[in-house]
Parts: sequence; C-alpha cells; structure tokens
Amino acid sequence: MAAARTSFAHCCSRARVDYNTKNPCYVFKAIVSPDNSAVAASLSNNAIKLYSCSVAGLSHVADIPAHSATISDVQFPFSSLPQALYSCSRDGHVKAWDLRSRQLAESYQAHHHQELYAFSVNDNLVAAGGRGDVHFWERRTQQR
Repeated sequence: MAAARTSFAHCCSRARVDYNTKNPCYVFKAIVSPDNSAVAASLSNNAIKLYSCSVAGLSHVADIPAHSATISDVQFPFSSLPQALYSCSRDGHVKAWDLRSRQLAESYQAHHHQELYAFSVNDNLVAAGGRGDVHFWERRTQQR
C-alpha cells in the first residue's frame, strides 16, 4: 500500500494587525467576504481590521472600533451583499457594518447587556446566543 502524500499550501500573503509590542492584540477570527474582495479580522482590542484582497496580496483598508468588549463572532451573512459585515460581542450587541462607508448600519442589544457568543442572520431575523438564552430580533423593526 502506497503512503498517502499530503500537499501543503504556502502562505501567499500576510498582514500585520498590530505594532504595539508592549500590549499586542490577537486575531480571534478572520473571514473572507463572499465576493473574495475583502478580509475582516476581529481583534482582541475590540476592533475589526478590514483588508482588501488583490493579486498583489492584502492591503489594510480600515480599523473599525466595533465594540466595547471582546468580539466573539464576525460574519458576511449575505452573498448578495458582500459589503455587509455583522459582528457580535461580549458587550451584548450584534452590529451590522456597511463596509463601503465603514458606518454602523444596524444594532441589536441583548436584554441586560448579556454577553453574546454566537449569532446568525437571515433576511428577516437576527438570532444570538448568550449564557443560557437565545435572543431574537426582527430585522425590519429591530425589535426583540
């Protein structure tokens, strides 16, 4: 029996997220946009770093001061809207960002600022999970 060969891809690009060597930040999650034009990285300093993707590699576009506590999840939930980035945080918020303007587009707050760890979004509903609870919001009215 022939030994299986494993193929490894080599890193084609990298981007530094932090230059503060005394208190470095860390990347918790990195995600590629549905159209492959951008990469968003959630950082331990409660920000989202945005990069554009090209044949030449990654180039830094912006830092979005997204939350007041650790960002637990980021997603590009809509393939038809690659400029829409959502994030949730231990600060009790799910937020939607318009990456064209880098502005907040939608915001949902958990009851009593409960920490949120994961979420999902569709055309009509936002759902997020915290300690012992799942929170639901209607997207059109932004009501619980």
